[in-house]
Amino acid sequence: MTDEELATLVVTRRGVMVEEAVEALQRVLDRRDVSAFVGEINATVVDLKAQAAGYEQERERQRAVNRQIPRALLIVAAAAIAIFSVAAIFRSMT
Repeated sequence: MTDEELATLVVTRRGVMVEEAVEALQRVLDRRDVSAFVGEINATVVDLKAQAAGYEQERERQRAVNRQIPRALLIVAAAAIAIFSVAAIFRSMT
């Protein structure tokens, strides 16, 4: 595995790995250059935080759109009621 793959594994999955997998991972990590690997882990953490921030921004945009949809439907419904009311008034006048 590359340092990037190992860093992603350590950062994202270590808490859910079974004991044997953690031991195997530890053996692999014992053979790696720790300083370079720590740098890769830090880079992975920064990348994952950036992805999370992007997902949060997208979620907020979607919430804003979801709030606007009912407002738009209300405006369309009010306009339709106004149009039908005016049409009914004109029909009653003729």
